[in-house]
Amino acid sequence: MKNTYKADSINTAHTIEIICAGCGHDLATDELSDITCTACGGELTLRQNIAVTVNALPSMSNLTS
Repeated sequence: MKNTYKADSINTAHTIEIICAGCGHDLATDELSDITCTACGGELTLRQNIAVTVNALPSMSNLTS
């Protein structure tokens, strides 16, 4: 399961991904409460990856007309 959230006031976003710690299988929302992983068959241990993206805006003081 992967969700991306974008901020309104600044140029940034963060992505949260929940996967099986054993095999890296990207889990669907309905798989989060399972006891075993549907991909590897092992005990389901969740791992959460968070990525933050920040895009710098160019400085307006360096622009000439």
